[in-house]
Amino acid sequence: MLTVKNVSYQYERVPVLQAIDMSVESGEIVCLLGESGSGKTTLLRVIAGLETGYTGEINLEGQILRNIPIHQRGFGLMFQDFALFPHMTVAQNVAFGLRMQGISKAEQQQAVDEMLDLVGLAGYQDRSIDALSGGQKQRVALARSLAPKPRLLMLDEPLGSLDAGLRDRLLAELGEIIRQIGLTAIYVTHDQQEAYAIADRIAIMNEGQIEQYDTPEILYHQPKSQFVAQFLGLTNIVPSTLLPTIPFDAPHVLLHPNSLHISDDGALVGKLIERTFQGEHYRLIIQIKDDVELRLNVSSSKSIPQLGDSVLVAINTDRIHPLYL
Repeated sequence: MLTVKNVSYQYERVPVLQAIDMSVESGEIVCLLGESGSGKTTLLRVIAGLETGYTGEINLEGQILRNIPIHQRGFGLMFQDFALFPHMTVAQNVAFGLRMQGISKAEQQQAVDEMLDLVGLAGYQDRSIDALSGGQKQRVALARSLAPKPRLLMLDEPLGSLDAGLRDRLLAELGEIIRQIGLTAIYVTHDQQEAYAIADRIAIMNEGQIEQYDTPEILYHQPKSQFVAQFLGLTNIVPSTLLPTIPFDAPHVLLHPNSLHISDDGALVGKLIERTFQGEHYRLIIQIKDDVELRLNVSSSKSIPQLGDSVLVAINTDRIHPLYL
């Protein structure tokens, strides 16, 4: 549906995006995931038409977007601060885009009622925006974005201002609503768990480039680089020389936490330097060498070594992943 080809962008002569290539399939939710300054929001804004002066090509359903005005692209936009109009009622906010399109009042009312019912706010039409909670405002912003039936929904950290508990609940509902309608969406976030929960595919961004673009499962199990692995919290990266029997040639390898366990016949010898109780399991850090530490989880129902103890770590060789970059 959407193709981004060799797109670069500079701000005050500083490169912000560098040769971006990506595609988005119809009905797919794609997350742009990265730290602050990685270029993810800029890429969203360039696709939306909010930033111009880029090089490369953006194509939507066969149409080159460069000279298409923002209001003619048919995109729905939703931001972290919701950008609701405080002097309007809930219904007036949701109907705003429809009114700008010249939709009749009867059709506006029908669409508003349908959207508010969809986001769980049936009966809120006449409420003041100031009378709503943060979660309710987020739902109104979503309803307003959905009402004009956008070709592409674009969301920039839409849950960033909400507390963790509410964010988790609304995230699940948000993904459900987008898929129920069959929308295509691009979702910007810095939170990997948020991306895992909602995305069909994730583009991990770093310094204006896409490091890896894959499904959540492939990203987690088969990161292509040390940066991707570490960004996703996979820190068990060791020199391949530490494991001379591995069946591939790579400078470093990734050992997934669940590929490691403490065993009397373990291949690696280390010292337990940290253990943290986390309910069902302990999080252990074992120092193998001065510059190599391994993190693994051990069930809290098992006997746990004491700090400073020497331990043997066994490795499930099926869960060793090469890092070539």
